[in-house]
Amino acid sequence: MVIVEYIDEAFEGPSILPKDPYDRAIARFWAKFLDDKLQAIAKTFFFKGEEQEKAKGEGYETLKVLDNELKDKKFFVADKFGFADIAANFVGLWLGVFEEATGIVLVTREKFPNFCA
Repeated sequence: MVIVEYIDEAFEGPSILPKDPYDRAIARFWAKFLDDKLQAIAKTFFFKGEEQEKAKGEGYETLKVLDNELKDKKFFVADKFGFADIAANFVGLWLGVFEEATGIVLVTREKFPNFCA
């Protein structure tokens, strides 16, 4: 995400971070939240037994928070795709890859409809 922020600042074009300072802080919060919580989700696919079950529980809690944040919203901040959405799409992409490779399914439309949308 540091590289994404650098590209946003170094090159001309529409910004991926909102102009409003509050919205910029919210976008950075969600990107950091995703980065911090990603390890627990990843452990679900790489660990076995009790550690895997603990990681699954933490992963479900993280996904619940994300799903709730996206309720009645298309994007994390404001009304356009931006910084936090880039971080979330990275998570969404790799979740699908790991689910397919391991056969462990964390995310379904039934459990997390807003996140899946």
